[in-house]
Amino acid sequence: FRYVATVGFQLPTADLFSIVCERLSDDPSWDHNDMGWNVVPDGLREMLLWIRDRYKDPLIFITENGSAVDEPDDASALRDSKRQSFVEKHLQASNEAINAGVRLSGDFAWSLMDNFEWQFGYQRRFGITRVDFDTLERIPKGSAILYRDIIQYNREGRTRSLKIDSRPVHRNLLG
Repeated sequence: FRYVATVGFQLPTADLFSIVCERLSDDPSWDHNDMGWNVVPDGLREMLLWIRDRYKDPLIFITENGSAVDEPDDASALRDSKRQSFVEKHLQASNEAINAGVRLSGDFAWSLMDNFEWQFGYQRRFGITRVDFDTLERIPKGSAILYRDIIQYNREGRTRSLKIDSRPVHRNLLG
């Protein structure tokens, strides 16, 4: 269900209801983020393929793709290893869908900066940029550096294969 909302695809209410009733599932072995939501990159790929088939190959933009991650201190926030894994796995799933013929033209990170979430205030952090809410200082997290590196590598022309370098991209933030 969450992938339907994350994909940002407008579905008629009846179709959305049928997806929720027929496809909603949970598996205790799946990872969960700090909101308690399932983290299932394969589900993103399968949803993109389903949309392609069901709606006759539409142009798709993912308008919110991100994960809340527990960041108990600045060092863990800057390392950002859980969010980096989320980004890598979800971009890889999106790339697999593209290679299978899905017309995915955008996959936008949620969110650029840590922000106020209505249900939890400032307690849940989705941003790829750390915000110190006392000083308003902003520091790119490891996931922001990862996005930068992926974009930079793939900048020249549209490629059919995604380059994801698994080296620790956060090292320049931590010295």
